[in-house]
Amino acid sequence: MIDRHNPRDLYDLYRFSMAKLPHNPELLRKLAVLFASTMDHDLRTYHMDRFKVLDQKELERLLYPLLRADDRLSAEEMLRTVSPLLSTVLDHNRETSYLEAMASGKYQPELLFPEQADIVESIREHPALLWKAANVAEHLYKTKKRT
Repeated sequence: MIDRHNPRDLYDLYRFSMAKLPHNPELLRKLAVLFASTMDHDLRTYHMDRFKVLDQKELERLLYPLLRADDRLSAEEMLRTVSPLLSTVLDHNRETSYLEAMASGKYQPELLFPEQADIVESIREHPALLWKAANVAEHLYKTKKRT
């Protein structure tokens, strides 16, 4: 949702929020930050105002054909529901050390999960996260080499 800006992603977040499933909100937020760090741009470049431009016509074209007629909410209605979740993920002040490490090409999951060694161990060798860190490091190296 943060990067793709896809109506289906908005709907999925909306349904998750409305389901009131038992979950650990802090863990969910940290996992969202973790996987958002694989996006094309640094997570810190994304802000809540990005979602104000969701196009109702796109919603009608891409999402509504997949839904029952009585399940077709407006983008504004869904955004109102998911905004608290999105705003916690986009709170760039909370995971500063992890995000700075990723932005410098270093994947250090222990900065994101300092008290959860079991999670760190299970994600330490995650291919997408390792690739992203290596790709950032290579880009920084090439940029530095040119200057």
